[in-house]
Amino acid sequence: MIEVKDFRKSYSSNKFACDGISFRAKMGEIVVLLGPNGAGKTTLLKAMAGAHYATSGNILITTQDGSVFDVAEKSSDAKRITGFVGDEPFLYDNFTVEEFLLNVAQLRVQSSEKSELQSAILRVVKLCALEDVLFQKVVSLSHGYKQRVNFAQAIVHAPEILILDEPTTGLDPSQIREMRNLIKNLKSSAAIIFSTHIIQEAENLADEILIINDGKIVASGTVSELVKNARA
Repeated sequence: MIEVKDFRKSYSSNKFACDGISFRAKMGEIVVLLGPNGAGKTTLLKAMAGAHYATSGNILITTQDGSVFDVAEKSSDAKRITGFVGDEPFLYDNFTVEEFLLNVAQLRVQSSEKSELQSAILRVVKLCALEDVLFQKVVSLSHGYKQRVNFAQAIVHAPEILILDEPTTGLDPSQIREMRNLIKNLKSSAAIIFSTHIIQEAENLADEILIINDGKIVASGTVSELVKNARA
């Protein structure tokens, strides 16, 4: 489980990108952050992944063995059990897909055994349908395949928490459906936090939706609860 408690992040003395956000995401749940570009979603997600820190407030992770730690105090531990997918894939163009995933597995999988590394790679190759491009250079891939590789690197170590920042940006309708199915398949083994500005994405994936605007949660609930409260 990951819990955000009164999270605030400021990049200047008079403006908060995130202002007092609190929520939690548990194993087996998809929590969707829904809001316009610039609402504060990416700022929050990067802090959850340990990429930067809160100005005030806390982000706490409870692991499967019951231990609890603050992401700001143990960012390396947070990175070990989280996976992060951004809207722009950060990949190494001159590697083949297999070479790239092997390098990521060597960094993240808690084993140096060659058989376990290979098993982890085969698992994500199958999940992300990368068999046809496994030996291609990353630079030669379409945007859709690059985003699949981006997903694969994020889950190669079977993270307990999966953080997805607008992961369907730039994909065509068929690719978006594939990504939705992949996210749903990963739900049983992770807490998933997913950001989007597209209402249909939230409707299709969310167990809970947090609507964010100007750095604050302005509404939250299930799809049916939000529709009932808004009467629309």
